[in-house]
Amino acid sequence: MPSEGEAIRAALEAHPGMVTVKVTGNAHSAASLMIMAADRIEMSAGSLMLIHDPSIGAYGNPAIACRLCC
Repeated sequence: MPSEGEAIRAALEAHPGMVTVKVTGNAHSAASLMIMAADRIEMSAGSLMLIHDPSIGAYGNPAIACRLCC
């Protein structure tokens, strides 16, 4: 998860007022995380939100990858 996206999500969540997010296009990855901090979410017709599990990549031979992931 990008740290900037989490920082914005935390700021929105901490905001004392009502937070409304309007999605008028595509909201993917960190954008969907930030949107979830809103009190109200409005999505226009044709807009899209993509929510997915985070992933990680590793480089190296199988022994190194197994040490990192297993």
